[in-house]
Amino acid sequence: MSVSARTFQLLYIIRQRALDDQPTKLGDFSDFIAARRKDAPDIYYRAYIAPSALVPLLQRMTTEERVLTLDLSTREYEFTPMGSQMADLLVNLDACSSHFIDNYKEEICLAVLQQRQRLGQGAVSPREVSSISNISLDSARRGLEALAAEGKIVEDRSSRTPVYSLPAPPVVEVEDDVEPEELPVAKPPVSEEEIEKAARKGLDIAAALAEIDEDDPTWACGVGPTPKVEDDEDILPLPLGKILQDDGPDVEENSPHFTQDPFKFTPPPPPTAEELEEDDDMDPQWEAEENPYNWNSVPAETREGLILRAKSAGVSLTDFFDILNALHEEKVRAALFEGMADLL
Repeated sequence: MSVSARTFQLLYIIRQRALDDQPTKLGDFSDFIAARRKDAPDIYYRAYIAPSALVPLLQRMTTEERVLTLDLSTREYEFTPMGSQMADLLVNLDACSSHFIDNYKEEICLAVLQQRQRLGQGAVSPREVSSISNISLDSARRGLEALAAEGKIVEDRSSRTPVYSLPAPPVVEVEDDVEPEELPVAKPPVSEEEIEKAARKGLDIAAALAEIDEDDPTWACGVGPTPKVEDDEDILPLPLGKILQDDGPDVEENSPHFTQDPFKFTPPPPPTAEELEEDDDMDPQWEAEENPYNWNSVPAETREGLILRAKSAGVSLTDFFDILNALHEEKVRAALFEGMADLL
């Protein structure tokens, strides 16, 4: 079984349409060829395929050659693995041109050698070319011999079966009179005078360190005593609010909880009865004797103590209760975990 130039032509059309993400049906082949012939009739005058020959050719490609598959639901043609391998040889070829149709054997054989060179593979025999391109062995031999006669490929007949490869690329010769690139100039060696100068500088630093008075509280900061500044109208102490460029008074001045000692805290005064009534968010219809969980059923001393603790902690009463609830939940979980561990 062998393929012809028309087989590669139809594979080329499917490949070109696939590059544009377009499916290929029966009518797309004729439309593609007609568009090419209309744009350049001198180049594609041999590309015409009669509709009566197109249908049998596609049937042979799907049944005998098995390079295509036909989806009966969409009537679209797609590549088989062999068809995809053959279409990869058409990367740099125009299979619809008249030149390709007249010289497809040489063009396909040359494409096989170029592909093997890109892959870093060696010489190839006519049988290997026939296996890769799916053309007949006789067509592969004729194509390779024609390329060798034209000097496009190299023929090696040292063995029983001739092998073919592309000629080696030309060696680039470098002129002898080309000046080498300028190398960076090395730094001169350090002289003895520079060494003695560095040593004297080290002794001066050591002498300065020896004169430091460790009892002076300012020696570690590298500063001397604070110079005395004469009284000046432009140099006056400013309050914190002025430094921060706000018109309001300083926070420290109005806060009753701050004292001269930062570690001493003055507790706020206990809440009044009016404040306790404002904090009560329970329904007043619930009486203390009817609901033991009513906030009003809690003694006033206990409520004042909880509110005082919440204010001392800097949180609201609701947040304070949430914290107590979370701590209690952790203790319950720990107790349950220990009980389960004992059972296991």
